[in-house]
Amino acid sequence: MAGAASAAGAGAASESVEIEVRGAAAVAPEMTMMGTDRESAGDLAAADEAMLGNSVDVGEWADARASRAKGAEKTPKNTSIVGRAFLTWMYGLIFKGFRKPLQKDDLPGLNPDYLSSTLYLQFQEHFNTDPTAKHAFQRALLSIPKVRLTLAIGTLLAITQGILATVGRPLILKAIVDAVDSDVSTVDAIILVVYFAIVVGSEGWAGVMGRQLLAEEFGTQFQICASSAVYSKMLRVDTQRQHDDQASESSLIGNDIVRAYENLRLAAQFPMAIAGVSGGICVLVVLLGESALVGIGIMLGIMLLNVLLGKLIHAIEQKSLNFADERLSMLTAVVEGIRAVKLFGWEEKYREKINKIRDEECNHIRNYRLAHVTSIASGRASPVLSAMATLVFYALSRGSVDIADAYAAVSVFQALRLGLIYVPLGFTSLMAFDVTLTRLNIYFRRPDKAPRVFLPDPEPGSLAPLAVVEPCSLGWVADDAADTAVLRNVSFTVQPGEIIAIVGGVGEGKSTLLASVAQAIAPLSWTGSRAPIRTAKSVGFAPQKPFVVCGTLKQNVLLGRPFDQTRFDQALFASGLHADVPNLADGIYTEVGERGTTLSGGQQARMAVARSLYAEPKLLCFDDILAAVDAKMCAHMFEHAILRQVADCDRACVVAMNQLALLPRVSRIVYISEGTVAAVGTYDELLESCATFADFVECTKLLQEETEEDAAIVQGGASTPPEESMHCTLDPADQVEEVVRESSKLYDGCDARLDSSPEDFDPSFQKKGGEKGTLLGTEKLTRGKVNASVYVSYIKSFGVLFMLLSMTMCLCGYVLMAVNDYWLIRWAEGMQDPNDTHGNTFYAGVYAALSLGFGTFIMVTSWMMSFGGVRASRSLHHSMLGRLLRAPLEWFEGTSSGRILSRFSGDLSKVDLILSLMMDNTIQQGSAVLVQLGVICYAVPIAAALVVVVGVVFSCAIVAADRTSRETRRISNSNMSPLLSNASEATRGRDVAAVMETGPFFEARHRLASDEYARANFAAGCTINWCQLVSHYLSFTIAVFSTLMLVVLRDIFGNADLLALVIAYCVNLPYFASTLTQNIIRVNSYFTSYERLLEYETLDEEDAVDKHAAEAYPGQDPQPLASEWPSKGAIEFRDVQLRYRPNAPLVLKGVTFTVQGGESLGICGKTGAGKSSTISCLFRLRPISGGAVLLDGRDIGTVDLTVLRSRITIIPQDPVLISGTLATNLDPFGETDDEAMREALRIVGLGESISLEDPVEASGRNWSAGERQLICFARALLRPNKVLVLDEPSSAIDLNTDDAIHEMVREQFYRRRRCSTIATYDKIAVMQDGRVLEFGSPTSLLGNTSSELHSMVESLGPASRQHINELAARAEAEKKNN
Repeated sequence: MAGAASAAGAGAASESVEIEVRGAAAVAPEMTMMGTDRESAGDLAAADEAMLGNSVDVGEWADARASRAKGAEKTPKNTSIVGRAFLTWMYGLIFKGFRKPLQKDDLPGLNPDYLSSTLYLQFQEHFNTDPTAKHAFQRALLSIPKVRLTLAIGTLLAITQGILATVGRPLILKAIVDAVDSDVSTVDAIILVVYFAIVVGSEGWAGVMGRQLLAEEFGTQFQICASSAVYSKMLRVDTQRQHDDQASESSLIGNDIVRAYENLRLAAQFPMAIAGVSGGICVLVVLLGESALVGIGIMLGIMLLNVLLGKLIHAIEQKSLNFADERLSMLTAVVEGIRAVKLFGWEEKYREKINKIRDEECNHIRNYRLAHVTSIASGRASPVLSAMATLVFYALSRGSVDIADAYAAVSVFQALRLGLIYVPLGFTSLMAFDVTLTRLNIYFRRPDKAPRVFLPDPEPGSLAPLAVVEPCSLGWVADDAADTAVLRNVSFTVQPGEIIAIVGGVGEGKSTLLASVAQAIAPLSWTGSRAPIRTAKSVGFAPQKPFVVCGTLKQNVLLGRPFDQTRFDQALFASGLHADVPNLADGIYTEVGERGTTLSGGQQARMAVARSLYAEPKLLCFDDILAAVDAKMCAHMFEHAILRQVADCDRACVVAMNQLALLPRVSRIVYISEGTVAAVGTYDELLESCATFADFVECTKLLQEETEEDAAIVQGGASTPPEESMHCTLDPADQVEEVVRESSKLYDGCDARLDSSPEDFDPSFQKKGGEKGTLLGTEKLTRGKVNASVYVSYIKSFGVLFMLLSMTMCLCGYVLMAVNDYWLIRWAEGMQDPNDTHGNTFYAGVYAALSLGFGTFIMVTSWMMSFGGVRASRSLHHSMLGRLLRAPLEWFEGTSSGRILSRFSGDLSKVDLILSLMMDNTIQQGSAVLVQLGVICYAVPIAAALVVVVGVVFSCAIVAADRTSRETRRISNSNMSPLLSNASEATRGRDVAAVMETGPFFEARHRLASDEYARANFAAGCTINWCQLVSHYLSFTIAVFSTLMLVVLRDIFGNADLLALVIAYCVNLPYFASTLTQNIIRVNSYFTSYERLLEYETLDEEDAVDKHAAEAYPGQDPQPLASEWPSKGAIEFRDVQLRYRPNAPLVLKGVTFTVQGGESLGICGKTGAGKSSTISCLFRLRPISGGAVLLDGRDIGTVDLTVLRSRITIIPQDPVLISGTLATNLDPFGETDDEAMREALRIVGLGESISLEDPVEASGRNWSAGERQLICFARALLRPNKVLVLDEPSSAIDLNTDDAIHEMVREQFYRRRRCSTIATYDKIAVMQDGRVLEFGSPTSLLGNTSSELHSMVESLGPASRQHINELAARAEAEKKNN
């Protein structure tokens, strides 16, 4: 229906001047949300910097801004053309990296042409011409002139390398060998050596620069465009529809695009391989005639095999990615809901479930690696096998072997080695790259949200509506094949100065209606040609589940808007946050954490309200914002965040609420019942005209007893008629004074430090978790060389004997290669020796056996490396996942999900697919270089001295490049975390971003994170290319010197046939040496990913059993049977003390109380009194600092943690649901039958309206908060334990449902008495400042005029006081009668 909405909106815009449409579907997000007049990348960059500067004060985002600014001072573009052609701009970075570990600020910045603000703007311009085309992404990317130029020059250089390798090198080798045999003059020989130097030197330079352009520069362009496009789409994708593809945005950014970048590094060799194979075939035909066709046939057969393997690899990778998506989706849900996972004791079960998915993924990775290395190993072996077949046929057909032609042919085949490896490997990599492109295009074809439709801004004093809702059907899930509407035939208008309250039962659609009014979701169907919902342009939206970003309180309120002190103060005062600021560690600069860690649920809700008010919208949409606050704060927020915000008659407010006592003060009420708007009118009108509304209100009971005097007390001030309250006018200064005056009554004169800055706070709070004022800080990076323990750990996981056997077999294989090449000399000599009794058949047979032996050894080596690599990767994942899930809760509170997911996606992908491949390549190339150097030094002893000298320089270059590459790779890995964290936040808050038009802020953060990741990744790739270029010319020196010595001093070194072999090795040495250098550095750089993963193997774990308790009570079984413990459910706290961190102040200070089995306890107190901390002690979420908690007389510290948590049932305040179905949320592990789940749903009142197969989106987004809480109640019913903990579970449900829920709790858990309010509990504990201030029965505490509970009830008014006292007395009498 999104498309219908778009069409309708467009039609409406053309038919009437009343409506304006602004949508993101047809134009670039920047152009849509930031303004259509932005024409240059400079404007976009300036806007990004302004938004980030407005609200990014401290933490990793501030560090990234500062680092980017420093990097911009030194970019490769500032270097000359020669410097860029020979990478001389890298020398400064290499030398600095050699001297000390690099920091982020040391890295050069990206070329301005590659910055996201420049590149993505060009990409989006081309992409938007046809965004739904099959190959829209590729077309848009290739339409960028800079990208086309990069690909064209890179391809030309790669083709040049291929031609020089397979045509130039063999021909110059043949000329040199012929010259040696024919005894040409020294001058002519030297000229040939000069030609040799030019050919080999040009080949190496062309190869390195081709890879630089095709892999690093084009790879950077691809990464920036792809990740930016995914992020932009993420903010506007239609989430109301189910999608066939399961790719998540985090998986695309953190896994697919990272894989694609790595695949480009291999695919960059494809043009060289094609050109090399084509040129080599021509040279072979010229040199050997028809005999060459035999070898060419074998090569083509192997290539055909590899093409088939490439298709197989493509299919296997697709399956592997599907399992990776499933694993990452589940892990994301677990990380985001880790508190619930720990409370329910699900760590081990989720570990087993995720590991099972991982095992399936590893099976596909193993098959992928086997097919991959088979392709590579056959390419490595094909030169030897092809040369063997060709020369055998050549010798048998001609009766002899010409040594010059033979070694020229061998040189061609050796040169073809690279092409024969990279044709299938490049093809495979291109196919894998195509998998990513296909997944990206499928994702981009997902429909966008329907464009929002706006009303014109009303003139001051105008009565033009601020929201119009015409008859339509509404719902969270759009499905063309089924009716998924939650509400039907909805219509009403909102006028300036009005407060519209939306009320109704749980699941009736209050949140659906409010989100629709805010245009967070689109209507499903309607009649007429224009969009049925139209609103003012500026809307403030506070959803039921507050949206929190990882940043400071100030940043969460601003979200990129310019800072205005007066507006900010007013927003904090109106939302009630002003009273909390002084108690926060760093005031408004306190980092709240990714999941709102440092704020309570009520504080998060008030922060969302402050964000909405700060934007100064015309229309406010609040979804049950009063549910998570106490009565006093409720009165304050209703007065100042709602009533006074519409007092100037230019604003309106639509609020979904369950606080029916406040309904008389709103303008109109929209009452929802049975899937439709049952009535709209004032409170008195609905009581008279709508019987169902009257019945609904009657069910609250308490409301019927409220007097006008009580209402005035609840409202927080004197009795004021609703009309007068809503239409009063105050200027801003008087309004702030009034806010201060009112708030001082509520909060005992607490001063809010709103004009403070980070430097004004106590130095003890300046560093927390990292930089000043931050909870998370900047991610800690390991510095210096990779510790030897990292390599040892990998080898152990790989298998020590397995690794040694692999290396031995590889070395033996390349020794066979050298013997095989030397056998050609013996063959030629034998054919020329009349006394030799062996015929061609003998020599040909030995030559064939040696060739087949070489191919077998290197193939088996590659297979063994694949098996060992997958084994190590699987073992590491299982180990680190187990440690992760057993990590303490406070560790998760201080670690962003991006840091976790980046390890389980990008880092793990590199270990899975690349690390063992790079090790295989390193071992193979190292063995080849050792053998070739040995032969050269044996034949030309004088070259040994040069080898030593060059070897020292070579080693220094490798060490310097390795240190630089290692640190840049670490920085790159670290920079992936903000990318994924920002993506995760955008996923959670895309509705808020769309409604409040804060998408540009999140896109600005993404561009910053993307540039920083690309900057480090680009530097890492350039470091490898620089070292490869240097190593090529160092080995080139050895090759040219050795060849010159052989040619000039050929009489001294003797056997010309042996010299031909040495020259052939000299020709090939630069290639092998430069490739070895590349592989060594890549192995070490990828070991930094393994190093990051190993960090999670050393995470602190929650103690399964508290060692102090175990010592105090020895011999107790940590896993008692469920039938034996707990048997009654008696709870005793003995002088319990708790602090959140070592040396931190106590938050619980000697809590002591006892609850007998079968009794109920209600805990009450103000924010910070210690209520949640008390619950955390019962579940051992944090280790206690003193005292003990006993359950049925047993210290819970002696019980295994998983067992303990599985024996206590909790219904948390924040209901946690994961993506899947309703059944998987009730019973994630398939331990309960369907009938039991249906019965649980029926008991909580959901059984008739829903099915077990109903979908549940991430975080339960498509269910209302009340329904989510009822689902959690149903889940609790499936865990019939002796202890039930209710953590404000009815905050988001109406009083009628609340009454039914408490009745259900009474029947299902207590079966003896009514439990409707805290006054009816057996015992009440009033907490204050971490202590139990008073403890006793409700009647005893209420009857004590000096008790805190008595004073709290007194403040509620006479009717409420009387009602609560009657409930307590009734419950006491019922208890005695039972």
